[in-house]
Amino acid sequence: MAIPRPNRIASIAAWAVSSFLPILLAAVIYLGPTGCGGPSPPQADYSALDPGVTARDPEAAAALQEAVSKAVNDTTIAYAPLRYRYNEDLLDKLDHIEAYFAGRPGAEAPRFMTDNGKDGEVEPLPPEDEVAHYRETFRRWTERTKKDARYEIDRLKAMVAAYTPQDKDRRGFHQAFSAVFDDWCKIEVEEIRERRNVELHKRAAEAYEPYRESNPELVKSLEEMLDKPPYNLPAKTAP
Repeated sequence: MAIPRPNRIASIAAWAVSSFLPILLAAVIYLGPTGCGGPSPPQADYSALDPGVTARDPEAAAALQEAVSKAVNDTTIAYAPLRYRYNEDLLDKLDHIEAYFAGRPGAEAPRFMTDNGKDGEVEPLPPEDEVAHYRETFRRWTERTKKDARYEIDRLKAMVAAYTPQDKDRRGFHQAFSAVFDDWCKIEVEEIRERRNVELHKRAAEAYEPYRESNPELVKSLEEMLDKPPYNLPAKTAP
């Protein structure tokens, strides 16, 4: 039996955020299957946080920073990129997703991100968000590449089906797959990060609310931090 070759995209572990602020909770790093995750995004410039502001009300500062840290950690886990073990596995997932969008009889809504959590401590991506994420990823991919997803998926599936047990590395398939769907992976990472950031800002805003009147400068400092990469809102949703 041919052994599938792992895809050459970096492990999702590199995508997870290692820390938010020195005094905050360490972000969780997922160590599991490979996926569409790429290099870690640039970190926000936390030096902009004025120590004088946090010193005025240390208790409020600690509570807010902990709440924001939890929002960063939880959304980074729940809104992680699609994970898969091999290119063949990703091809199967793409086949399922495209079939659902095409209305193929029997094709159920794709649900591949239910394990985006840490021992049940974090709620995974909501089903409607996962479907919307794939839909937008395919839309951007089609617009950018001008390729037909169903044609490419069927062509690559035929390549896999034609291999014999003597075909050990399936090099031709992996090269063809990368030529077609490496861009899909890049777009998927971009889109899920945007979606993560929208949810992060929503949760952060809820945490800020009790402190807006009593600690406006502290709230403003934290808002400014999240308005910088890698946590800033996508341009189309930024206020």
